[in-house]
Amino acid sequence: MSAPVTYRGLSTDTKPTTGVVVDAVFVASDTDEKFEWDGDSWVKLSRDGATYVIVVDGEGADLKAEHGALSVDISDHIMTTTVEYTASSGSIAAVTVLTPTSGKRIGVKSYSIGSESSAGTINLDFITSSVAVARVYPAKDGQSEGITLHIKGATNEVLTFSASGLGNTDRVFLIVNYVEHTT
Repeated sequence: MSAPVTYRGLSTDTKPTTGVVVDAVFVASDTDEKFEWDGDSWVKLSRDGATYVIVVDGEGADLKAEHGALSVDISDHIMTTTVEYTASSGSIAAVTVLTPTSGKRIGVKSYSIGSESSAGTINLDFITSSVAVARVYPAKDGQSEGITLHIKGATNEVLTFSASGLGNTDRVFLIVNYVEHTT
């Protein structure tokens, strides 16, 4: 990977437009303004305190530039659902955990599954598209976590939960952090 191309000059100078590579930067030494070449024109980069909306995994996120440092906060766009299930005769038939808004798809970002069972299999799936989000093989009072996931179901596909081989009335607690994607 090569170093980015940087041009320097005064703010009143004519910036180059021929043979300039995309993402090249022009720094105006008299004003400290920075411009980035997008392939067609020079775009002024933001300075202190500017706020933009950017796209992160198909969802909006706040981007702030302060004194040259950028920070992204997508926490407001991550949703959480929690639910507890109790086994009947050692199993939990497939149940819907999440249903996306019409025309959207669920993107699982993380999960946590706690169980009082010491045996069996716990499943978290996008069944229609055959995508397994989690398989947990519990130990007594065990817990399983999947962090920093990027697992997406199909558009309009529900996230399901099921379990088998558990104790007769064992409980399972589920936490899912997710986003809804438009594509």
